[in-house]
Amino acid sequence: MAKNPARNNTEPKTDRTPQILTGIWAVLMLSLFPLIFTDFYFNILETKFITLCILNFGVMGGILLWRLFSAPKPAAPEKKGSALGGLSATDWCMLVYLACATLATANASPYIWQAFSGIEGRYTGLFYILMLTGTWFAVTRHYSFETRIITVFFCAAWIVALLGISDFYDMNLLHFKDEMREDEYEIFTSTIGNINTYVVLIGIFTAIASSLFVLSEEGPGRILFYYLSVVVSFLAIATGSSDNGYLSLGALFAFLPLAAFRNQRGLRRYVVLLATYLSVILFLLRESRLKAGKVIRIDGFFNLFRKVPALPKIVLLLWALAGALYLLAAFRRKQAAESAKGAAPAKNTASEKNTAAGKGAAGTAPSKDPEALPVAVRIVWGLLVAGAAFVLFSLLVKANRMSMQEAEAAYGGLAQYLKFSDSWGTNRGYIWRVGWEEYMALPLSKRITGSGPDTFGIYMMIHRWKEMQEKTNQIFDSAHNEYLQYLFTVGPVGLLSYLGVLATSVYSAFRTAARMYRRGGERDILLAPYLCAFAFMALCYACQAVVNINIPIATPVLWTFLMIAAAMVRNER
Repeated sequence: MAKNPARNNTEPKTDRTPQILTGIWAVLMLSLFPLIFTDFYFNILETKFITLCILNFGVMGGILLWRLFSAPKPAAPEKKGSALGGLSATDWCMLVYLACATLATANASPYIWQAFSGIEGRYTGLFYILMLTGTWFAVTRHYSFETRIITVFFCAAWIVALLGISDFYDMNLLHFKDEMREDEYEIFTSTIGNINTYVVLIGIFTAIASSLFVLSEEGPGRILFYYLSVVVSFLAIATGSSDNGYLSLGALFAFLPLAAFRNQRGLRRYVVLLATYLSVILFLLRESRLKAGKVIRIDGFFNLFRKVPALPKIVLLLWALAGALYLLAAFRRKQAAESAKGAAPAKNTASEKNTAAGKGAAGTAPSKDPEALPVAVRIVWGLLVAGAAFVLFSLLVKANRMSMQEAEAAYGGLAQYLKFSDSWGTNRGYIWRVGWEEYMALPLSKRITGSGPDTFGIYMMIHRWKEMQEKTNQIFDSAHNEYLQYLFTVGPVGLLSYLGVLATSVYSAFRTAARMYRRGGERDILLAPYLCAFAFMALCYACQAVVNINIPIATPVLWTFLMIAAAMVRNER
């Protein structure tokens, strides 16, 4: 018998060109794209959009050339409708969304060019949607996930966040604000621009970092990195002074336990997460008080924390609870170790070590997690969240049957959020009302197909210019509500297909993660939290989108992670 096996030179080598191309694209999208600028904030949208076009057409062109000129490789026949050969539910939603946008553009006369290019809006016309769709199919079919991509994104996000925090302290480190008008000084920050857009990106960072800190079973060094990222992101999202961030955080703290409370480790880390956030708020309240006039004032929902005198006690209570949970876990581990010492040596097998660690080897039956919590815990939490949502909805209905004076008397500072009016949400109430009125005034054909991608602002300028100036002293070129914007521009079917992309992405990510947890292999336990993190990120984005706009500065980062998650799901299948 030969000492070493001979290499089989006839076996075809795997061509990794598409994986390399999509890998480079992902690295650049999650590092270069958030940081790049040319003329500070004066052309930030144009710079980001051009960068986006170069990167997306670069990866699409590279994949196309590879398909045209690479030698055909023998492949096993695929089953009809399989994950690799067929279209997923999300793929179909993407195609329907593209079809709706195309139909809306064709019916956008006399603004067909504007609908195609998005030049009168935020460059989110049909051209942008075509680019996203092409990139979607290029990336989801070829990308191979590696955990280091998260490190790449977090490093870039740290820079974005720290620059934003430095702007809170009025440092202006990169001299972005040297030539800005004074009245715009506080509403632009970091390498992103408008604080609303900045908080969208930081919200993505916060959701992924928090999810991985709570759910990941990686080593202590990695968990510490996630925790430090959480602290930085919490500081950045609060100092961003945009209320849409609180919608992201509300969704995160409400939905994360549905995965975190799978075991006691997740419960402990969730309590630490909540204690850390409130500690950050407490720190910023102190900074705002002691350095008033030297730091930028944080307004909006943050003011409600100023009215909670018991906040320091709540923070101490949460940290005490976290400490007690960790001490209890340490005590149980000590007891388990002492029990193991008394066991027979023959029983101390590698298989039982894996069981004690809560992991099974790849390809083996899953081992029972000694810290597992009953499913009933997550069911109870889900019922509590549903109950809280019902109470909030009831308060909204009740408050909007009152006058503003009655609402303020009943709900205090919360009245400004519960009672809708034209001035609600920095005049978002106004643009939502007139946006709906203008949609209903469209011809029937355009109500069905939409007015054309990114043409909302055109109709506002034509029909509401004078009114906008008189009532709000603002110019609205978007609805400041993604869902109303899509209804207006790509019609009800287009809106439903976009919602379908988000919903099916979240569902497939969670379903695949659950399957991986059930398998319990080492690789499964490593990767499942990443899929959960991407799903929670999408949920958080969807919640803040109620008061925000889709703009190709932060939203492409969302799409990048959705594509990565879809590629992971396909590979797992």
